[in-house]
Amino acid sequence: TNPEYSGMGTTVSAVLIIGGWAYIAQVGDSRVYLLREHSGIHQITEDHSLVAEQVRNGVISEAEAENSSFKNLITRAVGIKADVDVDLFAVRLEQGDTLLICSDGLSNMVPNADIAESLSDGDLKAGTRKVVELALENGGTDNVTAVTIRVVDVPPRTPMQPGAREIVLPSTSLWQRILNWFR
Repeated sequence: TNPEYSGMGTTVSAVLIIGGWAYIAQVGDSRVYLLREHSGIHQITEDHSLVAEQVRNGVISEAEAENSSFKNLITRAVGIKADVDVDLFAVRLEQGDTLLICSDGLSNMVPNADIAESLSDGDLKAGTRKVVELALENGGTDNVTAVTIRVVDVPPRTPMQPGAREIVLPSTSLWQRILNWFR
């Protein structure tokens, strides 16, 4: 309604947990990651940006994408048009999983390995604070936002709700599951 803001849009990454599933809605280049013990960190969402599309289509490499001046040109946003195409994902949760919802101000400034290391600690609040501090220390060139969720109990086995694309992460080996039993 304010002409000063005409043409502006925003990104959205949202997580809803129902039973043993995390349902993720995504528009833009904010991200949702899942950190799973013994299989590491996984980016669940796909960026809706010109550079990400170039990488997916093989036009440029991941290394070239890191330094691209077009990194912040998003191809989908909420508020630009009356309708928006939303990506929907579903991930089966396990005890100990940590979800991170973050803005590109964090994901562009902190390597995945540092995110994983910071959030692997038992103190999730301190780990969340740490990833935000790392983003700011590494330049903080954009808004830095982080929300974390940790699955502390064994999630119930519930059916996946229809409508989302299931993301299947690498499973832990039988040996790892046996070791986890004794932890």
